[in-house]
Order: sequence, then C-alpha cells, then structure tokens
Amino acid sequence: MNKSGFLLFIGMAAALHGQVALYVQDGQSMALVQDARNTTLTYTAPLIEKAGKLVEASTRRYALMPLSEYEPIFISVRDFKVSNYQITIVNEPREMNHEFMFSAEFESSYPLDHVFMALELITKKGDKMIYLREIGSLARHEPKVVSTDLPVDASLGLQRYNFHLFVKGREVLCSLMPPEVREKILDQMVARRIEGAADGPPQLFVDPAPAYPESLLAARVTGDAVVRIHIDTHGRVQNPEVVKASDPAFGAAALEAVKLWRFLPMIRHGQPAEIAAEMPFSFAPPQLKAPGGG
Repeated sequence: MNKSGFLLFIGMAAALHGQVALYVQDGQSMALVQDARNTTLTYTAPLIEKAGKLVEASTRRYALMPLSEYEPIFISVRDFKVSNYQITIVNEPREMNHEFMFSAEFESSYPLDHVFMALELITKKGDKMIYLREIGSLARHEPKVVSTDLPVDASLGLQRYNFHLFVKGREVLCSLMPPEVREKILDQMVARRIEGAADGPPQLFVDPAPAYPESLLAARVTGDAVVRIHIDTHGRVQNPEVVKASDPAFGAAALEAVKLWRFLPMIRHGQPAEIAAEMPFSFAPPQLKAPGGG
C-alpha cells in the first residue's frame, strides 16, 4: 500500500449512475461503511458496526453497491476542487513530488453526525480507486471546510471522478448534483411514498431551513417572513413569492430555502392534487461561540 492511503476499487464496473452505499471487505464478507475516521493527516479508516459499536474494518478493500434511493437529506457543497499535481524534471524522463489535492466546503441546514465522503477516482488507464475522508459533524448553518494534500507514489492521471456523500452510511442529496437530476430523483422518491396513500394534506419531505442573512449578523436582530408557495402534484414548490418580511433579507433567505423544498403532495380522492399555501418563518441570530470554542 502506498503512503497516500488510496485503495484499489473492487471490480471494474462502468461509471456510476444513481445512489450507492460504500462497503468494505471484513473477513470473508462485505460490511457497510457507516462512518469514517481521519486517523492521520493522510489516512482515513472506514468504520463498520460490530456488536452495536463502530469499529475499524480489518481491510481496505472497498466496493460501491447500488441502493434503491437516497436518504432525504440535503447538504450544500461549495468550492469543490480535485486535482492531481506533479513536477516534471526538465530534460529528464522523470517526475517528482506527486500529490493529490482535494478541498470543499460543506454546510447543512440541520445538525448532522457521522458525515463522510468517498471519491471514486478513475485514471486514464482505467484503474479505479476510492478516496475516503471524514467530514464529521455539521452544525446547523456552520460551513465546514475539508482540505487535504496527499503524497502519492506516481501521477494518477485522473480522467474523471464520482463524488458520494454519506450520513451514517446512507448516500444523501447534495448541491453538486445538477438540479434536473436532483428533481428527477426526488420525483421518484415522492412517487414511491404516495402510492396508495390515504387522502390528506401535503407533508414536508426535504426542507432545508433558511440561513440567517449575513447582512444582519452585525445587528443580530430577530425577524420573520411569510412565503406563498404552490405545491404541484409531484410535491415541487412552484412560483414562490414573499408575502411579507420584517426585513427584505429575511424574505430573500426564506425564498431561497423553499426553492429547495419538496413535499409529499396533497392526496384528494386517492390522487395527488395541487394546493397553495403560505409558509411562515422565524429568524434568530446564531449563537456566538465562546472564546476559544470549536
């Protein structure tokens, strides 16, 4: 094993489509990776469940296996960067200082634990590797930057990669997905849940909370907003508009949040039906951290 902690991917499957779970070989069987722990700056250990506890797996042989659907959790991923770096020696047929670099910022609208990521790296030669990294806990609306520069034995020659984000071993939705792909995934998830459902009002399914506006952080005021939405037969939010807000910034924050919402639609006479609704929001400034606090 090289000093980077990369491991060869089991199997030669084609490019991934849809949601997956990460498994690791443990003894003679494959076990679900439910968390990850950064044991050093360059190595992350996969954690599996044994006797009700999370323990480090006995091997590092991974496989990505398809799941029926994503976990209905949404995480924002920003400034996502993946690169492979090396120095080529002029007039000499050799390279040196090979490095793999990754960085991204993660943010959730609700507190989450046991968050980790996996990058399936595909080289120009067709080799596949898994890069595993702990993200840990995400506090509500507190961005967390994960960044790593890893030495590797040779140039990876990356051709493409597939990114997967997990919470407690379940792949979740994230902002790196093209909106049309995410909407199609949610359409399918909603359709499964309303099949044969009894008549009833719409129910929130994916509902990231609005962020407190940065422009009001200094003033630290409380406030509220009301947004009118139209929920279609797929549970999508259509034509949201601010009805009122104690500050325009609160209205804008609420509006951005509901654009990402998805409902289980209202069921009337056994069929999904459209409905309009007004959604109230309350805003309070985030708590200040104590000096020296994490």
